[in-house]
This record gives sequence, C-alpha cells and structure tokens, in this order.
Amino acid sequence: MIEFEAATDHVLSFRAEGKLTKIDIQAVVRKIDEKLARHDRIGLVSDVTKLDGMTLDGMAEDLRAELKYLGKWHRFPRLSLIATEGFIKSAAQIFDKVLPQVEIRVFEPAQREQAIAFAAEAGEAA
Repeated sequence: MIEFEAATDHVLSFRAEGKLTKIDIQAVVRKIDEKLARHDRIGLVSDVTKLDGMTLDGMAEDLRAELKYLGKWHRFPRLSLIATEGFIKSAAQIFDKVLPQVEIRVFEPAQREQAIAFAAEAGEAA
C-alpha cells in the first residue's frame, strides 16, 4: 500500500507498507509525472519502514518505471529514504555511488522532518 503525505509542491513524500503491487507503483509514477509536469526538479521522500517487499507484478512495474526515468535522474537530485533496516542503508550507499546525479540519504523515522527538508532542497532554486 502507498500512502501519500503532504509536502511542498516540488516534493513527493509517501509511505510504502506491506507488499507493493503493480497498482501501487503506478500510483507513485502518476504522482511523479504530475510533479515533473510542474517542476524541472523534484525531491523524493520514501518511508519504507513498514515495507515487506513487492509482488511479482509490482517488481515488473517498478522495473518499467526505472527504465522510464532512465536518463532523467537529474530531475530527482535528492532522495530521502526513511528506514530502520541496515540493508536499506547499505543499498542507499551503493546507489548513491551508481547515480552520482542523485544525492541519497537515509533517515530514521524520528527524523521525518529532516528527511523532507533535505528532499525539498532539490527545488528549482537548488
């Protein structure tokens, strides 16, 4: 399940809970596209503290989304992950190196406001 959260207009913030499905990924992609239609660059905040994985159709849709934005990562200069799992933190460090145009930081759940503020710095004036 995806639950979208209030944030500034150039930031997409959401919580991912349980197992994500194709429909969940499509909802995130729609929101991203809406924000990209209004802003050159957007920040992303993804709370994955209650994520239990993805269904097979969710993984396939996620791959489609990744390919859709390939070459457009400069439009997502800051990504905040809210997580408690160590492997998420390790994966974020790897992706931060693989995608140098995207600055990725991991925050604890109690640091939600800092996570949103970090992503908000991705705005058009950044």
